[in-house]
Amino acid sequence: MTDASDFQFHRERKKEKTEKIEEIQVWLKGVIGENKSTWAFVYIDGKKDITFVSGESDIVNKERLQLVPVIEFLEWIGNERKRTITFYTESNYLVNVLNEWIDKWRKTQFKLPDGTDRPNADFLRKIESLRLYNTIIMKHQFAKNEFTEKVDDLCYTELTRS
Repeated sequence: MTDASDFQFHRERKKEKTEKIEEIQVWLKGVIGENKSTWAFVYIDGKKDITFVSGESDIVNKERLQLVPVIEFLEWIGNERKRTITFYTESNYLVNVLNEWIDKWRKTQFKLPDGTDRPNADFLRKIESLRLYNTIIMKHQFAKNEFTEKVDDLCYTELTRS
């Protein structure tokens, strides 16, 4: 026999499942210069509002630098609700890491067979902790468009700042 409280529980649960998941698009870039490195992202939310963010870094390893704008973006938006985030990048490394390798590496706690950490394991763990409710999709973006040009401009503008 079902009572009213059971009905309410099922009704709330069904409401949760139909919650709309926000879809976000983000273009990423990292550039290594002579004296510093820069990163940038261009973010388009579900309402089609566009946001530009860039910054500096002292990282000189190309693969490591490619992870920085992912971390910066995930920290920037927070993880209090479900989202599908599609990242666009020119980086094969980033696409492979976040689409394929990270799931395998998570199972080994980002360790190599000898027990030492994989390269960039600290950044990968950070991404894992930040993507809590988010579905992340990485896509190659080699063709130029207004967003790839904007992340390029942001990075190179940061490089020329003193």
